Amino acid sequence: MFSFNKLELMNWDLWDHVTFPMNEQVVVVSGPNGSGKTTLLDAIRVLLGSRTLSTSRKISGYLRSEVRVAVIKAEVSNPLRRGQGRRPFTRKGIFEDTATIACVLAAKNGSWQRSYHILPGDASLETIRDQPRGMGPEEYANELRAAGLPRTLLKILALEQGETHALCRRTPSQLLEYVLEMQGDKAVLDVYDVARENYAASRAEHVTQENRSREAERQLELTARDAQSYEDYRAIQLEIIDIETRRLPASRWHKLQHMIGQITSEVGLARDVLGNFDSKHADGIARVDHLERDISRLEKAVVAKKAERVTLLQEKEGVDGRSREVRVRLKQLRALEKAASEAPDGDVDTLQNTVRSAMLAEADAERRIAESRSERQSLLAEQSGLGKGNRVRLPGFVREMQQALRASGIEHSLLSEVIDIKKPKWQKAVESVLGRDRFTVLVERTNALEARKLAAKCRYPAYVASLETAVEVQPSKHSALAVVELSESRVPLWLKRRLADTTLVKTVKEGYELAKVGPTLDIDGYRQDERGGVYIGVDELYCGGGATKAAVGKLSERIEALKVVENEAEDARRAAVRRRSAAQADLNAMSAVTQWEDASKELPQLIIDDEEATREKTARSTQIMDVLAESEELTRELAERRAELRQLRLDSSTVDEVRRSHVVKLHELSNRLRNYENEAAELLPDVPEELRSEAAGTLIESSGELRGRLAVL
Repeated sequence: MFSFNKLELMNWDLWDHVTFPMNEQVVVVSGPNGSGKTTLLDAIRVLLGSRTLSTSRKISGYLRSEVRVAVIKAEVSNPLRRGQGRRPFTRKGIFEDTATIACVLAAKNGSWQRSYHILPGDASLETIRDQPRGMGPEEYANELRAAGLPRTLLKILALEQGETHALCRRTPSQLLEYVLEMQGDKAVLDVYDVARENYAASRAEHVTQENRSREAERQLELTARDAQSYEDYRAIQLEIIDIETRRLPASRWHKLQHMIGQITSEVGLARDVLGNFDSKHADGIARVDHLERDISRLEKAVVAKKAERVTLLQEKEGVDGRSREVRVRLKQLRALEKAASEAPDGDVDTLQNTVRSAMLAEADAERRIAESRSERQSLLAEQSGLGKGNRVRLPGFVREMQQALRASGIEHSLLSEVIDIKKPKWQKAVESVLGRDRFTVLVERTNALEARKLAAKCRYPAYVASLETAVEVQPSKHSALAVVELSESRVPLWLKRRLADTTLVKTVKEGYELAKVGPTLDIDGYRQDERGGVYIGVDELYCGGGATKAAVGKLSERIEALKVVENEAEDARRAAVRRRSAAQADLNAMSAVTQWEDASKELPQLIIDDEEATREKTARSTQIMDVLAESEELTRELAERRAELRQLRLDSSTVDEVRRSHVVKLHELSNRLRNYENEAAELLPDVPEELRSEAAGTLIESSGELRGRLAVL
């Protein structure tokens, strides 16, 4: 169990902020009627989570309308329990010796809302108000019970005004009675009920006389207290005048004299520090000037070397260009010579025909690749749309009819949109039963005539049917209706009956045996009835999710087939390219013989020109490398000078910042000294002569103490 150290109230009743010490074994609160005893007790009741206050009092009566937030806070002990290794608020993660329990009352939407907090240590009122979330009454009550708060204490706090005083004059047996009553032991209390009724009447007269005597004593005590209060009031008035006119100005004046002395010495010290700082850092300026001149010289030298290198590079590029032209021509002649020596024997016309036929085959293969790739991309896009929830693409006549209905503003749906096959294996069978009726247009009865006019105009080859009142058709276990699910219960009855009348069978033999009873249909769509058997299976599926899966599967098969077509066409294209390249190479080689005979005379002079260009390139490269080495040395030296200058400037900026701080400090101290001196001069006429001495300054209270005393008075 925890105990109270102090109680703190903010904006509770008429108390803006008040603190009550409670760190003793016994705390007595006394005072006349109306002095606030019940107000204090009700604050403790609210803090401990009690649901009731004193008789006829409500919590709104303690909260002023101009106040938005009120706080009731207590600093309580959090001792370590012997033998358990736990503290009362260990559950909240609080292991300090003290904790804070608080209730924050905030005005919201015209009512007061409570939030409770349990925090470590002695939390300030600002900390409590800034908490993002508090506990509700039930959670807070559970935490207090876990901390050891007995229910008996809450019941004692709930006693009405006047009953608490009577507890002190109860006999041991009467006190036992209260304990039993608070513990809820009604079986024991019932034994005492008869006795209590017998002596209640005799006590009433005694209590009446005792109350009259106590009232007379109270009136006498109030009269004596009023007289003493007047004497105290006169003494307080005199003390207030003395503090305001003599002691408070004198206390402030002595404090200013002390501060003036301190700041005067600080100003002198700040001036000495600034003077020493300026003399210490004067040498760095000369070194900066020297480095700046040296850097300017090196920069000019580096620019000159770069210009010289650019000139040499331009000259070398000219030589390189001539050398490349010579070598390219030499390479062409060597290749031409080799081609002429390797030229095959053959017919030029035959080779040209081979090239043309290979080009035609290559173009045809590329056309097939492009067509297949275009179709595959379209199918992939359609497959992706189905995967994202798009429906299977409907036939053109259905899309045209839907467009006409939407243009006329007629809401509608298709039978294929409202029917779903629950068992995928019967998907084809059910859609075969429906056939073209899958595209039956369903409209409200009020729109039926207009919709049929549009269907006649569009020559729509499926029914336009009205939505009817929902009629349940009980299907047999193996009927087509048993394996479907209708999202629209008002589907026409003839459609439901067609599905209900058709029996789904696994084999033709099974359907043959049941055909005399009614129509049957196997998984693949073979129908049998009393007329005989006929295949009515459909290839395209449109109903529900099963149709989407089937469409995705068919698209996947077509996409794979197109990939095979693309691969075959690509193989044909590559073969055609190889034939064309081989024939063209033979044609080129046969023409090289004639070209070599004309160009062979250039070869000796080209060899001489190539040797001269090589020697000139070597000389230019050597010159460029020498200039580059000199430029790099100058650049390195320039970088060293710049780094040193940058460091000096960085140090200088730091020095300037430090000097600026010294100047700012000196300026601030001077301003403070001047302000204190002006304030002291203004206060001096208000300070009596006898309070100006240094000895008087040591004896007089501080301004804070005097203002606190004034507030108390």
